[in-house]
Amino acid sequence: MKLLNYLTIGLFLFGSPLLAQQDAACFQRHLQDAIAVNQSRLAPYMMLSHGQSLLVSKALIASERAGMLFARYFDRRARSYQKAGIGLFCEDFVSMDAIQPMVQQRLAGFDPSQVPHPQVMRSQQQLRFLLDQRLYADMLAFIRHELDEFRTWPQAHCLYRHTLESIGRAVSLIPHYRELAALKGLNSPESLSQRFIRLQIETLLVSHVIDRLALGVQSQGVPILCYDVPAIDFAGDGGERRGFASP
Repeated sequence: MKLLNYLTIGLFLFGSPLLAQQDAACFQRHLQDAIAVNQSRLAPYMMLSHGQSLLVSKALIASERAGMLFARYFDRRARSYQKAGIGLFCEDFVSMDAIQPMVQQRLAGFDPSQVPHPQVMRSQQQLRFLLDQRLYADMLAFIRHELDEFRTWPQAHCLYRHTLESIGRAVSLIPHYRELAALKGLNSPESLSQRFIRLQIETLLVSHVIDRLALGVQSQGVPILCYDVPAIDFAGDGGERRGFASP
């Protein structure tokens, strides 16, 4: 189970009100959209990188496919809430339509040796502790601090930052879902949201591994990963910005 957790990526969007559907399957649809986008960009990135991006694309798509195993579980558990008009695991995601368009040429590069790297194990440990204690405000503060550490490097660690943003959004939605469930006479979905968040915490490691695979390609001005995930707003600021300078 833990191995599968590490193979999963939480790639994530803000919700749409397709909630009255009997089986919205928002998590699965999001991953399906992400897989389609990344498959369509595999060949163009290979052209830009002279083949060096292939491993990155394959690792990303494989992790998204592995994530479908978990998406089915969470979508199934969310059905009763979605039928009641609560966007559980729909509002957690941002549409893939929000990603940046595929580039036609290389952008400005950078020196990869200058890029700082996150302390992934430490971050996971801290997030697990705060989640166990239900210290949600502290979790959001910790995530914002982590994101601030890499604000000067929008060209790198894009998948790791995307996963942190997704965790932040899921955490910020817990009170919203809890209040809506109470109004509709349903049990709180808080424990289900916690499981979803815990899964994403585990995916931070695989996000970091894929980011490391991509760093050499990114340093040559190929914005793989950075242009392939949407920014996620969980702090009211529109989400982290990712990008490259013009060549």
